[in-house]
Amino acid sequence: MQRWGSFIICWSGLFLSYFYYIFQNVDPRSLCEYHAKPVIFGETQCPNVFTGKITLRDNGFLRTILNYLSIKVVLRGTLDNKNVCLKKLATSNEAEFADLLYASTFKNVELTEMAIPLVKIEILKNIINHEPTSAYYNGVQKLTFCPKLNKIDQLLVHVPGFDFHNVMSYVEVYTSVLLNSEPLILQILQPPDWPVPEYFGSCGRMTIVEDCGTILTDFVNHPWELRANLSIQLLQAAFNFTFAHPDLTFYFTDTSPDNIAVDGEARIRFIDLEHVIIVEKNPPLSEQPPDWQMNHSSTYYPCDDCYTFSPDDMCSHRASDYNILAVCREILHNTSLLFPKGFLHSVPNHLITTQNLLPSLLSQCVENDGFGDRFSIANDIMKLLLESVT
Repeated sequence: MQRWGSFIICWSGLFLSYFYYIFQNVDPRSLCEYHAKPVIFGETQCPNVFTGKITLRDNGFLRTILNYLSIKVVLRGTLDNKNVCLKKLATSNEAEFADLLYASTFKNVELTEMAIPLVKIEILKNIINHEPTSAYYNGVQKLTFCPKLNKIDQLLVHVPGFDFHNVMSYVEVYTSVLLNSEPLILQILQPPDWPVPEYFGSCGRMTIVEDCGTILTDFVNHPWELRANLSIQLLQAAFNFTFAHPDLTFYFTDTSPDNIAVDGEARIRFIDLEHVIIVEKNPPLSEQPPDWQMNHSSTYYPCDDCYTFSPDDMCSHRASDYNILAVCREILHNTSLLFPKGFLHSVPNHLITTQNLLPSLLSQCVENDGFGDRFSIANDIMKLLLESVT
């Protein structure tokens, strides 16, 4: 029995040593899957990848092996003295499905400007499709555009510098719609106007974005002043995603604390933008639902390990309070799955007014049980937090 124990320990050591060597010597080029072209996110960063201008950094053995075992791979690197993240945004199953779908859809189609109308049609199909495809996650469509999308250019007109005469520009959008909408969204929403990473471009199926720092979960036990400031930013971001863009509203449906980062200047950034509902604010009158001008109030469902929302309801109104509910429920209040006491726990004793009012306001923000609309409640929370740190 002792001999078997020694044998297992010996082989386990060899096994771990082998994987340590493999994972410590990851080449960014191996993550690109450039051979999958044309079903890729882009090519603008390929020169930097293939000439070694992007180098990996700060990828310890444990961190790297966990990344490889997870759904997505995120590695930290350096590009032109800037800290970046290299993100492989699709699982092998999703990528395989996209390849098969592309091959069957565009069989014998030459990718010239003449093919653009066909690619546009296929993009629309996958945005408004109601059958489960790789564009779905757990039964929920990853990217939804509503209330009605007649032409994909309604969305792409908001992408700076988009080449409407280049068929590959559309194929890259097709890939993003199928696999992960983040590269597309990061070209529409750009810092410093929006709390998202800077998008440097893609190579194959790997994107390169700004490294925005440490995830929010690491700040749950930091001093009150910092947590209050970050909470104000989170609520302000919820307002901005809803109202700040002149033509579009963005509802991010996976507002988990581990999808938000805090940079070196204590600024929050939303770093996972895969699941999003985009609402066009100014559709023609003939396409506006009956209650379009009325703000939608999201329903709170008091259940553990669940988060139910209605895309149809959100798409039927010019504005919804969904983003506010998401921040309050998933982060600030004690209904958070990752923060059992809520991010705004342990109000300092000398802040009597904050101690008395904040719990009730957070509860109202989540439950919205007749005490007022969430937009007003969120404003009251921000005002109270601001007073507590000034």
